[in-house]
Amino acid sequence: MGLAALGAPARAQSAGAPPAEVQCRIASKLEAAGLPGAGPSAYQARRVRADHPDSEDLALYTDAPLASGAQAEFAARGIRIVPGLYVPAIPGRHPQGFHLANVPHAELGFLCAHPAVRRVRSAEVPLANLANPDDTARAMLRFNEILAGQCVWPRTGLGVRIGLADSGYDRTSLDLPNPTLAFDVTDGDSPESWGLDLSGFYSGHGTHVAGLLAGNGFHSNGLYSAAASSASLYVYKTTNDIDGFNWSADLIKALHHAVEQEVRIFNLSIGSYNDFNDGSDPVEQAVDWAREKGMLVVVAAGNEAQTFGHVQFTLGPGESSPVFNYVIPNFFPETYQDPHAFQVIWRDGEAGDGNLSLSASGLEPGEGFAEQYLAVSTRNTESKRFVLEVSVAPGGQRVIPLRLSNTATAGAPVEVHVFRMAGLGGLTGSSSTSTVMSPALADRALCVGAWTSKESYTAANGSPVPIPAATFDGLAPFSAHGPRLDGLAKPALCAPGVAIISARSGSAPADALELIDDDGVFGEGSVNYQARSGTSFAAPMVAAAAALLLEAAPGLSADELEAALIAACPEPGTPDNKRGAGRLDAQAALIAVTGAGCQPLIPSAKELSVSAGGQVDFRLEAGPENAGRFYMLLGSASGTEPGLLLEGQFLLPLVADGYLLSSLACNGALPLSLNCGLLDASGRGLARFELPPAINPALVGTRAHHAALVVAADPSPTWIRLVSNAAVLDLLP
Repeated sequence: MGLAALGAPARAQSAGAPPAEVQCRIASKLEAAGLPGAGPSAYQARRVRADHPDSEDLALYTDAPLASGAQAEFAARGIRIVPGLYVPAIPGRHPQGFHLANVPHAELGFLCAHPAVRRVRSAEVPLANLANPDDTARAMLRFNEILAGQCVWPRTGLGVRIGLADSGYDRTSLDLPNPTLAFDVTDGDSPESWGLDLSGFYSGHGTHVAGLLAGNGFHSNGLYSAAASSASLYVYKTTNDIDGFNWSADLIKALHHAVEQEVRIFNLSIGSYNDFNDGSDPVEQAVDWAREKGMLVVVAAGNEAQTFGHVQFTLGPGESSPVFNYVIPNFFPETYQDPHAFQVIWRDGEAGDGNLSLSASGLEPGEGFAEQYLAVSTRNTESKRFVLEVSVAPGGQRVIPLRLSNTATAGAPVEVHVFRMAGLGGLTGSSSTSTVMSPALADRALCVGAWTSKESYTAANGSPVPIPAATFDGLAPFSAHGPRLDGLAKPALCAPGVAIISARSGSAPADALELIDDDGVFGEGSVNYQARSGTSFAAPMVAAAAALLLEAAPGLSADELEAALIAACPEPGTPDNKRGAGRLDAQAALIAVTGAGCQPLIPSAKELSVSAGGQVDFRLEAGPENAGRFYMLLGSASGTEPGLLLEGQFLLPLVADGYLLSSLACNGALPLSLNCGLLDASGRGLARFELPPAINPALVGTRAHHAALVVAADPSPTWIRLVSNAAVLDLLP
């Protein structure tokens, strides 16, 4: 059934020979091409690319970027190096940098023997969109409090650049902003060849994710708006219209370009298992490099906790595992014959000895089970690929017994993992441990698990839709668990990911039970929203929260941003490998970053550039009991202690100086262009500190403090009714 085409399992890479994994991908392409009426589905079933069957996308690892002479030599042989893209080595994490290249199969021997190329890895790893409503999710993350300005200045991500690589983007949706920049990365190697058509007919996944990042809630009158609705979106369509996969080469191109555009946050709701699952894959190196360049890459953990796709055993030398079964149901009206693939992965300190093996029994004549290749990562993880080809009759089921064996004669027991890489079957005795997917497994990816914000919802047709096994305010049952195979803890934190409501794509199919009415009156009116579940939809909520923090504090590094998000979870000091630090509280994160808290005076920023100029607004929340009363914002450049005691009982936290005296004038002169007025019916007032560009370089380094007074119209019992907290403002270059 095709296994003969694979030949004997490749055990090592000889000089000038392509790696075994690449050889097997070529064999799979040849097999798919040779099937009667071969189409994209034949390639998709084998997890290989259909759009260039005679060449391979590869990561070419080198000690330094290739010299122009070497690149010209490669180009003369039809080897296409992606221009301007080189992901460098990262000391202590990734030993070499790499170019991306498309290589004709006939040139693989030349390439692998070239002295400038240290090693090659496939960049044709297929990654899927991680999808398995939302008013309740927004409330659970406390986005509503942020938008309402409770205890913090209202934030909407203004000025923050967010990148998104996904299945597409419905430009016709009135819920979505016009992207600042948008490309179909699958069309070529660089922006000059990338297309501008973002429509994707495989799914509305990308539109749904984008709506959670920056949707404005147009059709729902704001009910289903995103937290970062004012952010600038940089959209990269990476799902291929031929086969429906996101290939790792395209994701690397998108990440590289976003770094060049100074995107600060990037969302990847995409994932898969790969050969090693240890963070050494090319796309994972690209994620780590992007983080080194200052970009926070937020990645969905995956939905594999309950898909029966992973088992693990601990085997000593000479030991075999108990038999476990691979169960293949066939719900199709025709015989099911697509190949099934398994990856056996382990680390035992003896890299390359290949001492773990998987065997199958119960096969019928003409069926087969074979080892394809052995590979070793730069982190000394060993990996073997096995392929099973069987027939399953329509409406039938096959049960294939499997067994692992450790052929080593000495050494310590080793933990062995088996992952289902392709096929519709499930493994008995499956484990949810270590099911987080790549690229969330990257060393420096911010890995996000899914939380449950509702246990049911009502579809647009009025049908109640229960969510199986979901427990309100708990970990979503499908959310993948860590750790990584080397013990690195994953995920970092969680956000709602169950029945999340967002914009619906008009170009992709949707199940009737996923459709959500615009106005919430089920059974009537327009339907422009969809409810979907998956860690795919938890990740953009964390990315949106990160945008709010960056708007408030643009100087935050990616490390500081991640730390602030994790610190605002209930268990930051005791994370586990199911929920990380727990569910994010975005309001708490913003309070911690701004130092605001539930105090009367809330500034829009704590810093202002003297050279660039600008303004900082101060909102005074004096309460409805002070409605209509007079307020004033006062300032001091001399600190807050000991302060000024007013009327014998009110301590104004400012030191008297020239700035304080000038602010008492309430004359509208800069920098306090607006610092006096009457509170509105809610007891709210607004004041402003404003500097023109480059007004006075001597101001650089000044730390000003501001505090507000509320004064009544009569002296009973006192004139002063409220003295606020002091708010710091640093004047920077």
